[in-house]
Amino acid sequence: MLAAVIAAYILLLRYTSRWQSEHEFNATQFWQSDQPVILTLWHGRLSLIPYLAPNDVHVTVLTSNHKDGRIIAYTLELFGHKTVQGSSTQGGATGVRKMLADAKNGCSLLITPDAPPQKAYTCAKGVAELARLSGLPIIPCAVSTTRGKQLNTKDRFVLPYPFTTFVLRYGEPLMIDRKASKEERIAFLMQIETSLQTLTQEVDDAVGHKEWSA
Repeated sequence: MLAAVIAAYILLLRYTSRWQSEHEFNATQFWQSDQPVILTLWHGRLSLIPYLAPNDVHVTVLTSNHKDGRIIAYTLELFGHKTVQGSSTQGGATGVRKMLADAKNGCSLLITPDAPPQKAYTCAKGVAELARLSGLPIIPCAVSTTRGKQLNTKDRFVLPYPFTTFVLRYGEPLMIDRKASKEERIAFLMQIETSLQTLTQEVDDAVGHKEWSA
């Protein structure tokens, strides 16, 4: 029931708001060639996940095993997305292994690398391992809204209001070699984190809510 209410609210946002999408080619260049990618987005901005990829692109989303994660999973399934429950804190986690299997079948993947209990706006190492093991490019994404409120939650969740303007930005593709050293993996993880932080600051600045990224 709650998932249906959340889905209805997301639809309300979709059809009452203006959308400004920037640098989509960073992702569409792969989708146009039927190549999957790994989309990444901060957990506090996940209310717009259903619209990060075109309807004809199959996306598997990693969600947590907690109660909130299950509600998110049910909501995303109403939009036609496949979900896998697991953790991004470990590269060998069950959820990550299932996502790798979907990637081999041509599905794009979506992961929020700071999902609780991870600290907001910091990347758990699973996202880098997912990219290394799958060979897929990571596309960092960021979204912000002119009308909304940042809640006092661990993930610094932004609740958008209807009749708003959304700014969605796709970052440049990031890739890592499967044989990367431990040091290279750490550096790659920091590269993902920095890209997400920078993109989020940019879209928050663009809509006049710089304090959300502070």
